[in-house]
Amino acid sequence: MARVYMRKGRWAFDVRIAGKRYRKVVGTSRDETERALRRFMEEQAGRHVIPTTTAPTAGDLIDSYTRYVETHLRPASAVAARTARRPLQRLLGRIQADRVGVRNVEQYRETRLAEGVSRASVNREVGYLRAAFRRAADAGELEKLPPRSAFKRLKMVKRRPSTFEPEEVGQLMKAVEWRLRPAIALAYYCGLRLNEVRTLTWSDVDEARGLVLVREKPNVFVPKDHEERA
Repeated sequence: MARVYMRKGRWAFDVRIAGKRYRKVVGTSRDETERALRRFMEEQAGRHVIPTTTAPTAGDLIDSYTRYVETHLRPASAVAARTARRPLQRLLGRIQADRVGVRNVEQYRETRLAEGVSRASVNREVGYLRAAFRRAADAGELEKLPPRSAFKRLKMVKRRPSTFEPEEVGQLMKAVEWRLRPAIALAYYCGLRLNEVRTLTWSDVDEARGLVLVREKPNVFVPKDHEERA
């Protein structure tokens, strides 16, 4: 896999031969750089048997990026990566990476929406796909990215969040098992999300100040937007 690109106003080439990566800044002319790349590959051909490689699939790029996220980013990001990976592999994984275009991603969106997935989730998955392709291009594993329009985000419909009235909360408390009532009361009166209630421990309760602390718990729970609050 070889490519010619511009960096900081100068043209350079990037090529992998026999498993080794070579990068060289040549000059200000693309034609000159392409000629230098051809000469370099001809020179290397006499030293190495340059294997013909199968072009990577979209699934290869997705798997590579998932491994990167798992080893370099936060645990919560790794969980999100694995979640996005499954539908992307299922619907796009077998397509050759350099053939993924606008229509492929549009069909992906349409299929996921038809499966009942929210627009926000579809946007996250397509954003993950875009990140996988960009990382592959930066590493020289992909010569050309799909058009930017392929990764266009779906428009979000802003809805006013619905809340329970106090009378409705009272009716709900009467209808559920007694053991669920403390959790419902805590969620309603403290404004907690489901996962925030489920992961609370006694160490999160500050009785002296009358506060419930919502804090990150590594490998268990990360508050929305990574914001801790009380």
